[in-house]
Amino acid sequence: GLIPQALSHCRGLQILSARYNQFYGSIPKCLSSLLELKHLHIGDNRLTGTIP
Repeated sequence: GLIPQALSHCRGLQILSARYNQFYGSIPKCLSSLLELKHLHIGDNRLTGTIP
């Protein structure tokens, strides 16, 4: 599936580990609103584009 847009509501999120989840499509721009995010692990999916 797609990375859920609802992640943008997790304002205090510091680590997002979503490897091997069969995500596809573009990396959502909403991830740029996660200002506390320190580590992003989204490899081994079928995602396209750049990290916002």
